[in-house]
Amino acid sequence: MKQTLLALSVALLSSNAIANDAISFDYVGAGYAEFKASNSNIENSFDGFAIEASKKLNEKWVVSGLYADTSYDKNDSRTIQYNNAVQKITGHKDYDVAQWELGISHLVSVEENSVVEFKGFFGRFDLESTHKGASHFQNKNTPNSVYDVTVYDTNATAHNRTYGLQAKYHYAFSDSVSGIAGVGYQHINDANSENNFSYQLGLQYKIIDGFTISALFSDADVFETRQITLRYNF
Repeated sequence: MKQTLLALSVALLSSNAIANDAISFDYVGAGYAEFKASNSNIENSFDGFAIEASKKLNEKWVVSGLYADTSYDKNDSRTIQYNNAVQKITGHKDYDVAQWELGISHLVSVEENSVVEFKGFFGRFDLESTHKGASHFQNKNTPNSVYDVTVYDTNATAHNRTYGLQAKYHYAFSDSVSGIAGVGYQHINDANSENNFSYQLGLQYKIIDGFTISALFSDADVFETRQITLRYNF
C-alpha cells in the first residue's frame, strides 16, 4: 500500500514537472513577424519583427506585452492606353503596420500537464502608407510633343484601437514540447467588421534549458498574424 502511494506521488510530481518545464509564462522573446490584412487591395503579407514579454505575478496572474513592426513595399510601373493618349506611371509604394498589445491573464490548472488561460487585452495598430512617383501623359496625335509630367508624394496614416477577451488551453505533450489553442472576441475600431471572432494556434519547443522556440498563428477575421520567436525563460 505504501509503495503504491509512493509511486502515485512520484508520478504526480513528475507530471507537475512536465507542465512546469514545458509551459512557461515567464519569458522575453524576439523574432520574425508576419501581418496580413483581409479584404484589402494589398494581397501580399507584411514582414518584420516582434518583441514579446510575459511575467507571472503569482500562481494565478500573468501580465504580458507585445510589439510588432511589419512592412511591405513594391515598385509601381504601369502604362494606360486611352483613345488619343498614353499615360505612363512609375513610382514606389511603402506600407508599414506597427502593433502593440498589453494583457493580463488569470490561470486555472485543469490537469497536471495543462492550464487554461483567461486573458483580457488592449492595444493599437498604427498604419502608414507612402506613395512616391510620377505620371507621364502624352497625346497620341502629337507623338513628338513633350510629356505632361505630374510628380506625386503622398503619405497617409491611420490608428486603430483594439481590445478583447481570449480563452487559451495550454497542454504539455512532454517536458520539451507544448501546444496552445485559443478562441476569443476582439473589438477593432474603424474596421469594416468591428466585433470579430478570433482564434489562435501555437507550438513551443524547448531547445535547451532556458530557451524555447515559439510558433504562433492568430486570426481575427479582418487580419491575421504569424510569429516565430526565440524565448528566454527565466
